[in-house]
Amino acid sequence: MICGRHIWLLFLWMALQVSAQEGVPFFQNYTVQDYQAHNRNFDVVCDSSGIAYFANFEGIIYYNGGEWHKLFTPGISRITCLHVDKLNQVWAGGYNYVGKIVNSDNGTPYLRSYVSDQASTSTSHPRIGEVIRIEETPDSLVFYTQKYKVNISHDAKSAPSIVKSDAPIEANSDNSIELSDGTIISIEQGKGLSFRNRQGELLFTLDETNGICSNTVNKLASGHNGTVWAATDNGIFRVSVPSFYSRFTANEGLKGEVTALYRYQGKFYAGTLHGLFLYNATTGKFEQLPLIAQSCWQIKESPSGQLYAVTSNGLFRINGNSVTKVSDRNTFSLAFDPINPEIMYTGEMDGVYRINGSKEEMIASIEKVTKLDFNKGILWAETLYGELYRFENEMTKNIALDSIQGLKNVGMNKFYIVDGKVNVFSTQGFLQWNQDEQRFNTLHTPLDSLRLTSDWWPGIYAAAAQQEWITGGDGKNVQILNHRAIDKAMNEKIHPIHDYTIRTLYVEDNGQAWIGGDFGLIKFNPVIQDGDFSQTPKVHIRSIILNNDSVYFNGVNSNLQASKLASPWFDSNIRNFEFRFSSVANDVIDEVQYSYFLEGYDTQWSAWQTSAQKEYTNLSYGTYCFRVKAKDAFGRVSAEDTFTFTILKPFYLKWYSWVAYVLIFSLLILLFFRWRTRKLLEEKEKLERTVEQRTQQIREQRDEIAEKSQKLEVALKDLNEAQDQLIRQEKVATVGKLTQGLIDRILNPLNYIINFSHLSKTLLKDMKDDLDVEKDNVGDDNFEDMQDIIGMLHTHLDKIEEHGNSTSRILKAMEEMLADHHCHFADTEINKLLRSNLDILQKYYENDIQDNHIQVVFEPLAEPLLIAADQLQLGRSLMSIMQNCIYALCKKKTKTAFNAEMRLRIERNDEQHVVIRIYDNGIGIERRIIDRIFDPFFTTKTTSEASGVGLYLSKEVILTHAGTIEVKSEQGEYTEFTITLPIHPTKSKDNE
Repeated sequence: MICGRHIWLLFLWMALQVSAQEGVPFFQNYTVQDYQAHNRNFDVVCDSSGIAYFANFEGIIYYNGGEWHKLFTPGISRITCLHVDKLNQVWAGGYNYVGKIVNSDNGTPYLRSYVSDQASTSTSHPRIGEVIRIEETPDSLVFYTQKYKVNISHDAKSAPSIVKSDAPIEANSDNSIELSDGTIISIEQGKGLSFRNRQGELLFTLDETNGICSNTVNKLASGHNGTVWAATDNGIFRVSVPSFYSRFTANEGLKGEVTALYRYQGKFYAGTLHGLFLYNATTGKFEQLPLIAQSCWQIKESPSGQLYAVTSNGLFRINGNSVTKVSDRNTFSLAFDPINPEIMYTGEMDGVYRINGSKEEMIASIEKVTKLDFNKGILWAETLYGELYRFENEMTKNIALDSIQGLKNVGMNKFYIVDGKVNVFSTQGFLQWNQDEQRFNTLHTPLDSLRLTSDWWPGIYAAAAQQEWITGGDGKNVQILNHRAIDKAMNEKIHPIHDYTIRTLYVEDNGQAWIGGDFGLIKFNPVIQDGDFSQTPKVHIRSIILNNDSVYFNGVNSNLQASKLASPWFDSNIRNFEFRFSSVANDVIDEVQYSYFLEGYDTQWSAWQTSAQKEYTNLSYGTYCFRVKAKDAFGRVSAEDTFTFTILKPFYLKWYSWVAYVLIFSLLILLFFRWRTRKLLEEKEKLERTVEQRTQQIREQRDEIAEKSQKLEVALKDLNEAQDQLIRQEKVATVGKLTQGLIDRILNPLNYIINFSHLSKTLLKDMKDDLDVEKDNVGDDNFEDMQDIIGMLHTHLDKIEEHGNSTSRILKAMEEMLADHHCHFADTEINKLLRSNLDILQKYYENDIQDNHIQVVFEPLAEPLLIAADQLQLGRSLMSIMQNCIYALCKKKTKTAFNAEMRLRIERNDEQHVVIRIYDNGIGIERRIIDRIFDPFFTTKTTSEASGVGLYLSKEVILTHAGTIEVKSEQGEYTEFTITLPIHPTKSKDNE
């Protein structure tokens, strides 16, 4: 336990350690485009409310924390000197000019002139020349020029006293200011600013090389809130000092996005996308080390005290300012063997490598490992995607960690080693590896309060002296934990950079932190007494504009506030209000945000935004209270500033107007009701008679229409069915008449071809036998040629006979297709019909079913069901489909091993229909031909296997039964035919 005394000693030690600032403070330039005046500024002062005033070549400009404004002298002459007296009044002196800023009744500031060119012709007001200095005495203000001295009392009730000086007067030579922490800022003529400690030691300088607008600084002023304003010959700039923050950019020699940081033997190194840089405390700038000009991903110290840089151009050993290349491969991470530090492990683009001297070998093909570290002899690895691995058995085995080891997500994990234990920062929170259980266990963590969005994931983790720094996966919203609890005080101090995208963090034991990213390098020192942080944020309503043109209130400083005004009443024609507000608690690093609420109009406070104005239009009458609050860069919310006002009702909404409206309206209603009652009585009788007559007519028409509609519906249904049947029969009959004679004519010569080819084969056999007998009388060559010719003729005759038979089968199929297929309907028990056809199928294909181990499943209806059907025609159709199933299963068995199955199922769809499903898990049907399988003569089998009319005839029979057939199939997976039949077809009699 650390006692209070030790804590104070620790903070004292930390303060001594950081007495010399590293880096330059944050600053902001303002050009003529910002403040819309001359670029040359001679002087600057700040009043007690923090408003900064500048003596400009065109007059006076001032900044109230949100907007720039200008005040012109008569004749628009330049102002050269400014002074804030003990009453917080701003006095101005310029060329032949002496004046003071005062406020009108509504708070609008303007210049009240006491000496100006308009009075210079008077003998009592000579041309005094240019004011070069202003001093304050207990009773008055004294304005000095080269030849005159002008004396004006604080209340300025008496005329100014102008006295000619006997001796030349020098300008004010006070060119430095001292800050609350003892830092002295001095103007270096033509060289910018210098910052020194109380002992006079130079801390750093700030000039144009660091980015300020001009080296020619004329005056400085402290803004009482951690801001120092500077008036220059080329604009204005302000510096955030004293501040927790300082920074390094390309102006300080640091090029590229910062990706790695490390302090080694008192020296500080920074790796960027452009190389490795070493901080030079003497010059206050970073210097690039030789050889390393590519992305530097990591800076790591070996157990033996040697420093290494891990870059996209290879691995380098660092010795002070010298660099030695170890390897030239694109490297992301580095670890050292704890037993033999000369052995190194690197994470590279394509895997993890072991380097032992000049020998380099891959030990794991894990891509893009961005972090490597040892713990108790075990190597741990983290990839670019947050995947974790651990290496065992002397690096011969790597284990990918996932949910089995306690990780919720395979990716988006960050591991780190603290006190000899492996911890993981993940979407679940903080986890710790349990070696005995071989898994991660959840540690107590306030992670839920750290998540800012539902899609949050972990980003950067850094720790030192019980302090943990974490960010989200996008590098933003940095948070600081102390002993695993949110450190609210530190998080307020770090809040100004909450929206910065951080790439790397380096936290030192003394509480300082180095923060790198595309913004350069920021140093955070929480021990410094930050000027902004020491001030309580305040917000002020600066102006209130009515109907877009009339200024009701235009207060500038805290002496005149809108909240202290009496609640005004506005006429009903004032309906548009514009409020402008600002806070002097604005920081250079981050902007002030505002939230407002118009009580009586808005339902809730607005979202935080940087806009410093709000306009309300078309407000109705009533009482309102405009409330506004500010949130400074540290996330602290100010007290509200308010303005209460009332919009009066228009005269036509006054009480006496409403009384008149009620009386007139009541009289009109009475007259209307009397007239309307009389008309209603007359119309009632007439309407009753009309309604009775029309009701009777409607009843009669309704009955007539219902009867006709029913008859028409029946007739239309019969007509559609008859038309469909007639079209199919006419089509088949027409084609049959045209082709019947042609088929007979073709079959006769085709039979001759088949018969003669068969006879020719017999003759060839006899010829071959005779040739064998005469072999000795025929030469060997002739005998071989004649044998070949006989063989070829025999083959050709086989083909002629085969194709003749195929053609004959096709013609007979055409005869069958064109034959009369009238159905003879009779009551048929559907279970029995399918059972009998299935038995025939199993008997006919008994060998195929046994050889291919086909399982045939039949699922009949639970109860017998009679339907009107032609048993012969419907049975043939079902048999044809089941034969295709057996063919598909046998075909698939020749190619692959599987459990062949044909399933026949009967379902009762509703009271009117029965559904037959025939399923097989055979070869299936290609998607591109499934729409053609019911076409006549289309088949996927060979000509000798099928003629292609089976499915066509099956569909025709099913349509004749007033049914439907559908097919679903997945090539190589299954085919299912779904046949839907009416229990009682539309025409139960034979087709005629």
